[in-house]
Amino acid sequence: MTTRYFLLIVLASGGLVKPASAQNWTATSAPVQGWWAATSSADSVKYAVVAGGYLNAGPIYFSKNSGAAWVLSDAPSAYWMSAAASSDGTKLAAVALGGSIYVSTNSGAHWTATSAPIRQWWGVASSADGNKLVASVDGVANGGIYTSKDSGATWKQTSAPYQVEVSVASSADGVHLVSAAYGNGTGGAISTSTNSGATWTVTSAPNLYWSAVASSADGNKLVAVDDDRSGGLIYTSTNAGATWTASSAPREVWWSVASSADGSTLVAGVLVGSVYISTNFGATWNLTSANTEDWQAVASSADGGKLLAVGYGPIYVSANASANWTQSSSLTEDWRSIANSADGAKLLAVSRGVSGAGPVYLSTNAGTTWAASSAPSANWESVASSADGDVLAAVAGGYSGTGSIYISTNSGITWTKSSAPTSNWESIVCSADGTNFIAAVYGGLIYASTNSGTTWTATSAPSAHWFSVASSADGRILVAVVGDPVDAIPGPIYTSTNSGANWSLTGVPSKLWLSVASSADGVHLAAASGAGLGWIYISTNSGVTWTQSSAPGANWRTIACSADGGKLAAAVHGGALYTSSDSGATWTTSAAAENWRSVASSADGGRLAGVANGNGVYNWHLAPTPLLTLTHPAASPLLSWTIPSAAFTLQQNSGLTSAGWMDVLMLPSLNLTNLQNQLLVSPTNGNTFYRLRH
Repeated sequence: MTTRYFLLIVLASGGLVKPASAQNWTATSAPVQGWWAATSSADSVKYAVVAGGYLNAGPIYFSKNSGAAWVLSDAPSAYWMSAAASSDGTKLAAVALGGSIYVSTNSGAHWTATSAPIRQWWGVASSADGNKLVASVDGVANGGIYTSKDSGATWKQTSAPYQVEVSVASSADGVHLVSAAYGNGTGGAISTSTNSGATWTVTSAPNLYWSAVASSADGNKLVAVDDDRSGGLIYTSTNAGATWTASSAPREVWWSVASSADGSTLVAGVLVGSVYISTNFGATWNLTSANTEDWQAVASSADGGKLLAVGYGPIYVSANASANWTQSSSLTEDWRSIANSADGAKLLAVSRGVSGAGPVYLSTNAGTTWAASSAPSANWESVASSADGDVLAAVAGGYSGTGSIYISTNSGITWTKSSAPTSNWESIVCSADGTNFIAAVYGGLIYASTNSGTTWTATSAPSAHWFSVASSADGRILVAVVGDPVDAIPGPIYTSTNSGANWSLTGVPSKLWLSVASSADGVHLAAASGAGLGWIYISTNSGVTWTQSSAPGANWRTIACSADGGKLAAAVHGGALYTSSDSGATWTTSAAAENWRSVASSADGGRLAGVANGNGVYNWHLAPTPLLTLTHPAASPLLSWTIPSAAFTLQQNSGLTSAGWMDVLMLPSLNLTNLQNQLLVSPTNGNTFYRLRH
């Protein structure tokens, strides 16, 4: 007898589930014009758009409410080619073909001609404060690039060579500049300056028909688009233009491009086509829902969450870079921490409250509704949950030295104060079965409990400003990070491979570590540092070695990990929330800027929950695609799949026809060491196919 087993990746409603990225666009009330260029404040509240180009003279309009209403400015009708804005949207600059350079110091209401000479002006860019400007002239005769260090009052021609149709971009400090030329017949070059335009260097980028260029705030990440009429490319650079790489974007007649401040979110418009977006520094691109238009310009908010696009028609805005996130609670609290069950259905979140003591909130429906539990109000700092959400823990600190640890063994219905000593408790984590707990004191020791919090014992970890702890699913492998954001003193990372009996100092650099996460097996670790310019480090060997990830430098505050370590979520305090689906190799902006404090992940990474200081609780969910695996640990084959964040049924069939699929009646068991559902299946004659169906 020969038995053959076949596995199918998850099918939902009879089809393969592969969620698509979407970006919704809305036509604003702006009049239909031959719009040519657009610029935005960092928060995308203030916009300025110019009409004209080299075809017809046109006006300048501005908006101070994210495009809800538009006002005609007093700028003269001209062949406007480009516009730039300071980060607050107060200072604006616009250049006219065959005209002068105009500036506005009141967000576009009033415009004044500067002392710049009459030229065939083509492009303009601004520093974040609006003091440093760079403007380019079209033409191999009487062309070049000019700069201003006084908001346009005076201008000086730089040493940049004369080129045809030159686009320019600037770093936030106005020190790093980049120019991209369309060229004359054979394409143009991309050049950079690292001294505010004093000198220029031609980069290694190929000579193409460059139509637009954009820069991250630090000037390191650049993107340029090629409008070759036979199909152009999009190139990116991650080292300030030293080297360039053709992205995976399809060949199109690319005409415009914009970048978020960190360079992760890019938006590009096609001449007589659509608008594309990338949320991973240009590694991959998605077609948005924008109509087919003659897109002339695009603009982006600093966090990449709000976009604007213009062409020969209406002005469109999009504000759903966080389309998969919903605010599940509007409770304005000083949120501190959030945790969830393995399937993401049960959540608990704590706050300090407006008076310094807040409640413990619970949700049993993946964050749809929330209710305060019976736990007392306290200076809560951290929470933990078992895989089934039955065993919960909350620790209080507040630097007063009087915080306690509370335990619930019935999903938060009742709470009991544990025997742990009162202290400045900062972080707590528990094993998947809710038996083993590890709790850390800020400015003290690390304690362990092996009986669901009934008794506690100080481990051998040294006294330190412990800020975050994480654990493997079985509670055996632990990781703890030290960070002192109060006095800005960096610290190390420690690991334990025996449930805290012994601790080892890792070789990771000392930083202001504020959060750490672990995969179910404890092999994959991720740590985030903040309190200024911090970084995310990854370990794939239980903390023996660490590597800095590609995530941008930021004030990282929290990080979470799926059971297999493949999916990560990390958030910046006062910035965006990022996700990674390749163990931290690349990162994508997932949610807009908030004062993010804590984020939690389901076992499959399909559900995320986050809390922000002074704001609500947010939830994110993508249709899960659990993968069936087949092993032979014994006489019978073993089917396994990570606990999904939605209900799935295991089915079997003797063939791949649409008919004949039957539910497997045997229920799987939950392996709490790896957070996987597992089922031993009996051998049968013939072929057997298995699938998971939602």
